Amino acid sequence: MIKKIKRELNLYLFSLVILILFIVIFFYFKTNNTNNSDSEDTDFDDGLFYIAINQKGASNDNNGLYPYFKSDHDGPFMDLNFDKSKLPKNKPFKIILGGGNYKVPDNGFHIYQSGNINEYIIISNFRNEKVIIDGDNKDIALKIDGSYIKVENLEIRNSKLYNIILKF
Repeated sequence: MIKKIKRELNLYLFSLVILILFIVIFFYFKTNNTNNSDSEDTDFDDGLFYIAINQKGASNDNNGLYPYFKSDHDGPFMDLNFDKSKLPKNKPFKIILGGGNYKVPDNGFHIYQSGNINEYIIISNFRNEKVIIDGDNKDIALKIDGSYIKVENLEIRNSKLYNIILKF
């Protein structure tokens, strides 16, 4: 009788350990899904533009639609001197900067468009990477000439007059 109780108890403990292991593995994979990985198979959105100064293959001749270089011109812009005419004219967009120190062009980094009450233009960092926009002792680092624009998670510094100037 005691042997039978011990065997059932061991079986119960073994089942409990397996169940706990299953729960731990399930939550591990749920919280570390592929959307948070650095996979090069990232889909693109034509309203999302990437700039990655430290990314191999980054070029201002690219289309800016991918965070990683894929082929031809499918890859991130290299710096803040990219051709702004590649940005949409009449719809909001996002500019995502990869980690690094970006020196502003001679006339600063300017956004001349507006989002709308439902969709903002967003300028932010890529996956919590540290981004510095360095004014490089120019008069203005970032000039925003529009409305419904959000600037998130960027350090903007070293301008002669203004790190950010807003014009409505």
